[in-house]
Amino acid sequence: MARRADVKLNSREIDKPLKSPEVQKELRRRTGAAAKAAGDGFESEVTMGSTRALGMVRATTHRARARNARDHVLMQVIDQMRG
Repeated sequence: MARRADVKLNSREIDKPLKSPEVQKELRRRTGAAAKAAGDGFESEVTMGSTRALGMVRATTHRARARNARDHVLMQVIDQMRG
């Protein structure tokens, strides 16, 4: 009968790479490309969460919000963030 191994993860150490400057730089690159592809009125932002860096693209003007609601612009440019 195989014994079950108990593994304890050190979450502070796991969080370090997810918050690293390299990850933040890559998020800025990817979200910036998506915002640029979306067009005027869209901007990207990288923030720090409690466990990792977070990147987002959002519509900042009324015109961009209306265009996104009508045409799903952010869904169309999501591939820009994949690579």
